[in-house]
Amino acid sequence: MATVATSLQEVQAGSVTEVQKPERILSLDVLRGFDMFWIVGGEGIIHTLAVATGWQFLKMLSVQLDHVAWEGFHFYDLIFPLFLFIVGVVIPYALVSKIERGEPKPAIYRKVFTRFLLLFFLGLIYNQGWHRSWAKPFIGSVLGEIGFGYLFASLIVLHTRQLRSVVIWSACFLMGVGLIQFLLPVPGFGRGVFTLRSSANAYIDRTLNPGDIMFYMSPDGTLYTLDPILGYRGANNGPKPPSAVPVADGVGILDWISATSITLMGVIAGLILRNQWLTPYRKVLSYVAAVVGCLFTALALKGWYPIIKMIQTGTFYLLAGGCCFLLLALFYLVVDVWKIQRWGFFFKVIGMNAIVLCMGCHLIDVSHTSDVLVGGLAMYLGGYGPVLFSVVTAGLVWTAGYLLYRMKIFLRV
Repeated sequence: MATVATSLQEVQAGSVTEVQKPERILSLDVLRGFDMFWIVGGEGIIHTLAVATGWQFLKMLSVQLDHVAWEGFHFYDLIFPLFLFIVGVVIPYALVSKIERGEPKPAIYRKVFTRFLLLFFLGLIYNQGWHRSWAKPFIGSVLGEIGFGYLFASLIVLHTRQLRSVVIWSACFLMGVGLIQFLLPVPGFGRGVFTLRSSANAYIDRTLNPGDIMFYMSPDGTLYTLDPILGYRGANNGPKPPSAVPVADGVGILDWISATSITLMGVIAGLILRNQWLTPYRKVLSYVAAVVGCLFTALALKGWYPIIKMIQTGTFYLLAGGCCFLLLALFYLVVDVWKIQRWGFFFKVIGMNAIVLCMGCHLIDVSHTSDVLVGGLAMYLGGYGPVLFSVVTAGLVWTAGYLLYRMKIFLRV
């Protein structure tokens, strides 16, 4: 996802004295748009189609477009890690090229910190829709986590551009988070207990985070979500009991460190992609080797170190990282090597303004516009009414992206 650093137009592959401007890596825009499509409306289309048709294949897809409740992995669990990964892929283009052109380091640092602060602030705004008071904002957010991953990965790249060093840094972040999750004693639970209420992530958040926690859980396992007006409510709309405890929600303080590990995996992919000495097929083979290494390690460790998105365990990011390398290899091979590109335009339109469209969907009630346009017709279509509604909603978001694209407005954070 990363419009944070998509200034690929600035890429220069040579030294300061030998400037060569390579072709734009179109597959990154297409992959980013593919990733964002499911957030801005694609999942709704599949869910409603699965209900309307009853087809088993669509039901299977619909399941994959929901997060796993706790341990395990679905396709939808890959959406956020893939965005972080793409942020990392672009960092060598956005930063290393500036260094090679001789841009002063202080100016680069200012740009990096400005982007981080902007993402962090946008995350606070994004969260405010769920919280009742600016006096106690929950500082963790998806955009804030992207900002932290971008910041830490960028600082590392600004000090070392060696592939081996970046691999070591990524492994260190993974192992550091793992050590905290295994060794931090959580009062009432002990060390290394990977449940929703007992994780180190949840304990750190409810101890150090100044704002409202997004989720609470009662002893019977009922999850209570923060409503901006009614407070915490369960699935049956019942209020949160005094016995409920705050739990991790995947965007907390420890997750900022976890996010850096997969952002650095993206940096690894970006360094390989930018390497002029490797042929395109050698780059793809390098990605395949990374896929095998990440997936094998994650699956070998999962019995001891579970794969859990909610607390972003190291095995979760290893599994997600392997999937990210695989998707990048496929998109790069098809779009940039084989030049089969026309199909990718649909996703490219979304990918060129990904964060803008994401924030827009959160701040603007697109579903209300859909209701105004087709609500009267949808009510006569029976089970296919929601399908029409979801298609129109996704179409409105895509149209907004297309208009920005045609006007050459690319708002990069």
